[in-house]
Amino acid sequence: MSITVAIALAKFVPDVLRWFGGDDEADMAQKVVDVASVITGESDQQVALDRIENDPELQLKLTQAMQPVIIAQYQEESKQLETINATMRVEVQSDDKFKSYWRPTFGYIMAFSWGAMMFAIIYAIIKTPKEASLIINSFSALGMMWSVGLGVLGIQISARSKDKQAVNGNAPALGIVSALAHRIKGKVSG
Repeated sequence: MSITVAIALAKFVPDVLRWFGGDDEADMAQKVVDVASVITGESDQQVALDRIENDPELQLKLTQAMQPVIIAQYQEESKQLETINATMRVEVQSDDKFKSYWRPTFGYIMAFSWGAMMFAIIYAIIKTPKEASLIINSFSALGMMWSVGLGVLGIQISARSKDKQAVNGNAPALGIVSALAHRIKGKVSG
C-alpha cells in the first residue's frame, strides 16, 4: 500500500518518481510515506494522503521535508556513478590486449559461426532433401539469436569507428537523432 500512497503523494514531489520502478522503489516509497506521516501526525497512510491532498500548507511542508531525502538519493546516485566512471577509466587506461581485440574477435567469431552454419545447412539439405523444409524452419528459428549477435556487432563497429575518429582528433559525425536534436535546439534557443 505504501507504494500506491507514495505515488499519489508524488504529484506534490515529482522528483521522487525518478526512484520508482527501480531496485530502491519500496525504500523510497516508505520514505515518502514516513515523511507524510510525520508532517500530518497521522499513522494511517491513507488518512495522511487525504489530509495532504486537501491542505496546500501540508503539500508545501511535504515538498520541503522531502528535499533532504531527494538530495541524499542524488548524492548516493552520484557516488555510484563516480565508482562506475572510475572503474571505466581504469579499464580504458589498461594495457590489456583483450580490450583492444575483443571487437574484431567477436566479428571473426560471428563470421565463422555464420559460415559454418550456412555450410551445415547446405550440406544437410543436399544429404537429406526430403527434410529441407524442416531444416529451413529450424534455421529460421535461430533468427532472433542472429539478430541480437549482429546487432551487437553493428554497435561495436559503429563505436570502433567513433573511437578511431576521436583518436585522430576528429569529432564523430552526428547520428540522425542527434542531428535533429541539435537543429531543434538551435532553432529554439536562437
